[in-house]
Amino acid sequence: MLSPLIPDIKHPKWVIVSKLLEIIGSPRARKIAGRLKISDINNFLLSIKVLIVSDLFERDISKLVSEINGNSKLKKLLGSEKELKADEIYKLQSNLEYNLIYQFLKQVFHPKREKEIKRLKLLSLTLAPSK
Repeated sequence: MLSPLIPDIKHPKWVIVSKLLEIIGSPRARKIAGRLKISDINNFLLSIKVLIVSDLFERDISKLVSEINGNSKLKKLLGSEKELKADEIYKLQSNLEYNLIYQFLKQVFHPKREKEIKRLKLLSLTLAPSK
């Protein structure tokens, strides 16, 4: 039997989880999900969060959902106000294409910083000594 999940912000694994969940719940992630034409952004982001927690703590989704519903700290960490249902998460996952989830995670965790690169190139050109 697995021990219950108790969020401890001092534990390194929970620090990683909280950062990942923060990134996935960010306004930037919402924009990316909107650009990918995901219809129900809130449920999509919540299901991605549940998937990440279930994977990192090696939990079954249905057991994790019941644990989340019973633990207010865990619910707050996921940013969920309503009762979660495992069926809804499984249904959402089955309706999404793998490529869509991959594109979302790729864009969220590997942002292109073209503007910053262009700015740095421009700055290096202006600061370079002229001959």
